[in-house]
Formats: sequence, C-alpha cells, structure tokens
Amino acid sequence: MGHWAVDVALGVDASSLEGLKPFIGAPSQVPPLSLRTHLTGAGTSWSAQSLKFSAGASTVTGDVSVALDGARPSITLALQAALIDLQELLPEAAAEAQQQNQQGLDSQGTSTPTSGKVLPTDPLPLDGLKAVDLTADVGISKLILPNGVELAGLGLKSTLRNGALSLKPLSTRLGEGTVEVTGLLDGSSGKSLALDLTVKANQVVLGKLFEQIKRPDLLTGSPTDASISLKGNGSSVSALAGSLNGAVLVKIGQGKIHNSLVDWAGADLINQLSEQLNPFGEKSEYSELTCGVVNLKAKSGTLSWDQQIAFQTTKMNVVSSGSTALGAETLDVAV
Repeated sequence: MGHWAVDVALGVDASSLEGLKPFIGAPSQVPPLSLRTHLTGAGTSWSAQSLKFSAGASTVTGDVSVALDGARPSITLALQAALIDLQELLPEAAAEAQQQNQQGLDSQGTSTPTSGKVLPTDPLPLDGLKAVDLTADVGISKLILPNGVELAGLGLKSTLRNGALSLKPLSTRLGEGTVEVTGLLDGSSGKSLALDLTVKANQVVLGKLFEQIKRPDLLTGSPTDASISLKGNGSSVSALAGSLNGAVLVKIGQGKIHNSLVDWAGADLINQLSEQLNPFGEKSEYSELTCGVVNLKAKSGTLSWDQQIAFQTTKMNVVSSGSTALGAETLDVAV
C-alpha cells in the first residue's frame, strides 16, 4: 500500500495557548505565536522547509527534517535565530529568577537539602537520551536567559546517537569574553553516564554578568579566564561527581566584591581572618580584589589543591590548601 504524500504551505497564528488547555493543562502566559513553513513528506520521511517561527520578539528560521524508519526517530535541525528571549517566553521562570536576584545571595548558601546530600543521588534519566537521534546545527545571535544573563553569537553543533550526545563545539560570547565547550555525554549503556568535558573561557567579565541580572552592587570588573577538563562516569549526579578526574584552573582579574557575595561562596572565614589581622581597620562592605587563582586537581572524585587557591586584595593576601571529596561530600581546608 502506498503512502499519502504531503506538499503544502502551512501557516499558524495564535494569540495564546489557551486553546490547548484541554491537552496541556493550564498553559504558560506566552506572547503571540506565528509559524510559517513548507511541509513535505510521506510515510517515514517528513520535512519542514523554510520554517519561520516567532513568539513575541523571538524569531527562528531554518529547516527541520524527521526520519522514522530507523531504530528510533532521527531529527535533523538547521536553525538560525536573531533573538531568543527566555525572559519573555518563560515569564514565570523569569519572575522567579528576578526575585532571587533582588534578594541577593546572602541567604541562598544557607539552605540544606532535605536528603542531607548537596548533590542529587536520584538515578539520571538516561532513557531520554535514547528517545531520538539528533543532528543539530544551531546559531543564535542573542540569547537572553530567564535571569537576564545574555549570550551572544551562540553556535552549537551537536549529534545524539543511541544515547551519546556530542558537543563539537558549543561556543558563545559571554560577559564581553568568549566561552567554548566541547565534550561527550555518553548514556548508551543505559546504566550510567560517561562524561568527557572541556571548557575554555577567555576574559569573561563577571561584573558584566551582574549588570545583566541588575545586581552591579554585588560585583564589578573581575575579568576571568578558565580552563576545565573533566572525565567521569556515574548513574547519578552524586556518583558522577564522585568519579571525576581532571583539572580546573580559574584566573580572576581586578574587581570589587561585596562581602555578602564572599560569604555566600563559603568564605566567611576569610572575613573573620581579615578582622583579626586588622582589628582597628575601617569596616567596609566591599573587598577590593587585585587578582585570584583557583587551581584544582581532580582524582577519583576528590578535588585537591596545595597553596593553589590564592586571592590578593588591596589589604591582604589569602592562600589556601585542602581537599574535598565530592562523592562523600567532605571538606578539609586550611586558609
């Protein structure tokens, strides 16, 4: 029996998603949507060519094709976007992020998970990686995250085959600098996830990111370079972290940091030490950072450093040695 063939110009406009309420429950409040494409296909092969999609100020163009004749559906994406504004598309998530931004970071580091573990021990949803095969070539001129952070010139080339996701690479401009991520997330065993990840960051100005989340009072300046290379294998986030091998190197340039941000990062000890060394000094809300280095080695899930975490401020120098076992979540630090 032959298959019906489709060759049609398709157009859809919607002012909201209320019409889908019987199928998806209470819909999110999204801006008006518009879709135009040339749909062709028959049987197990379908494609949407010359696709043009818009939702509010966000726009996407390109081609999408689907093949259904393999072991799992195979999707090919070739998409370009001038703007993706997740603050507009995900208003509930944006409102929550903005509320957290305005509250500051003072209270976020004090909560304790009900399980007693910081890293989740729940099994990773590996079945989802095997739901489809995917080839993606995506470019986004500007991506605004729900918290306000902006990514520019984002490019992603990725493949997903039988549960193995390859990033080759993901690159973007962030905080006036650049970030590139390459790696492999391999869940093809169905039992655990193998991770092989490399991250390179060059001159990412952290203060610019705090401007974007509308909290420039917490941090300014601080251009940062980073080099991260990690490998691991585990069935949960906790197990994966507990298996990591590799290295983390972060170099931070001159900036001004609000002490509440230092406290949130777990460095209240540094403030106390500063007070002891300079008990008659003028109290200040800020620390003037000259430079900082974090140089960690990872072996079987244990991060260690020997005088390789160091920060220099206008008033004092701080050097740390220690180790932390990510799986057991234990910490041994000297400052």
